[in-house]
Amino acid sequence: MARSVRTRITLLATGVTLGVSTLVCVGVYLALHFALYREVDSFLEGEVHEFRAILTHEQDDDLKEVEREIRAELGSRSNSDLVFRLLRTDGYLLITSDPNDRFPNPWKDSASKTPKASAAWFETIEQPSDPPYRISAQIEQLPVHGDVIIQAAYRLDRVQRSLAMCMVFCIAALVIATALAIIGGRAVARGSMAPVVRITKAARQISAQRLSTRVPLAGSHDELDALAQTLNDMLNRVERSFRQIQQFTADAAHELRTPLTALRGSAEHVLAQPRTESELRAVIEKSLEYYHLLGRVTDDLLLLARLDAGKEPLRFEQFSLSRAVDDVVDLYRPLADEHGIQLNCRRENGEVFVVGDSGKIRRVLNNLLDNSIKYMGGAGTVEVALVQEKSVVLLTVCDTGPGISPEDLPHVFERFYRSDRARSARRDAAMRSAGLGLAICRSIVHAHGGEISLECQTDQGTVVAIHLPLENHGSEN
Repeated sequence: MARSVRTRITLLATGVTLGVSTLVCVGVYLALHFALYREVDSFLEGEVHEFRAILTHEQDDDLKEVEREIRAELGSRSNSDLVFRLLRTDGYLLITSDPNDRFPNPWKDSASKTPKASAAWFETIEQPSDPPYRISAQIEQLPVHGDVIIQAAYRLDRVQRSLAMCMVFCIAALVIATALAIIGGRAVARGSMAPVVRITKAARQISAQRLSTRVPLAGSHDELDALAQTLNDMLNRVERSFRQIQQFTADAAHELRTPLTALRGSAEHVLAQPRTESELRAVIEKSLEYYHLLGRVTDDLLLLARLDAGKEPLRFEQFSLSRAVDDVVDLYRPLADEHGIQLNCRRENGEVFVVGDSGKIRRVLNNLLDNSIKYMGGAGTVEVALVQEKSVVLLTVCDTGPGISPEDLPHVFERFYRSDRARSARRDAAMRSAGLGLAICRSIVHAHGGEISLECQTDQGTVVAIHLPLENHGSEN
């Protein structure tokens, strides 16, 4: 059966408290047990020495006189828990301070238990029906009786009562500690889970229509605040991606609707009345241009989707970037000459090799040169420069065209974005662009672990800079 986090925290706090309390109680009980028994042993050892002094002062070895003296001494005391004995080493009782004592002789049945000479010896005697005794014994040599055992015994009733009372207190303390641990654990669990509950409630209010909702921060700067901030950062990315998808869908629909509307209009115009063969041919040629535009837009959208998802196959291999630049420049030189544009290529190093997809890098160069030439708006110069800088290669495409206005510059890499100048520059389907070229360039460059940037000023030309690593780190993606 699944338990809530609150229940687990409560059980954990209760278990830890109960365990620690048990260890403390056991430690207190053992410490008290050790202290009480040590005190009893010290007391018995002192009494044995006194008994021994009495024996040594009796010159005639009159044990009866010794017995009377010991009983008189004990009778004058308020402590009646002490008993003295004098025994032979074989266990025979010579004298006792209490004729009614009933604790057994621990040395009667086992000679191995007989205490060694001049050594104090302690033992606890447990009896089923009588109270336990703590016994101390020592060997003494008398002139007449030879070796005898001096024995002092102390009833442990008071010690047992103290230990029992300590045990009761410990059990009561454990019960109280357990109850307090349960109450405190629930309070701590409730307080600890309150931010989680708040985060959960806020997260449940988030939907596709309410992506702007965020998880409130408590301001405690703890782990839960960090979690809430992480969720908010994730929601920011999700909202941004969702808005981009919405905008992308709307732009794609608009871009596809324009040629489709033109195609439908042409077809309706042709069907409105009989047409000559030349008129039909002109309509078909115009429609074919829109078909090509639809094909380019569809291919570009598919490429971008695959690059974003990491599904576009990239063949990373070492190739000559210098040769690729030369090939693309030679390819576009006739188009540049046709528009009265001077196309130059400048290389400051020898042949430069990089690791990447040669076809995709060529496509980037194609898009950049195509934009530079077709947006030039007249005669001018386009220069492609290739420079190796330590571990990176800098590839730049510069033109002397009209440039891009400051308000359009932050959006040039967005999909389907075209400035007003670009829209007015391409009015027919053959020249028309869907505004995906720079977005494709950025996706390809990023897939190669590089960076692309664009700088320009109005009427002062445009500079597109691409930084590519010599040893590509994007191949793992």
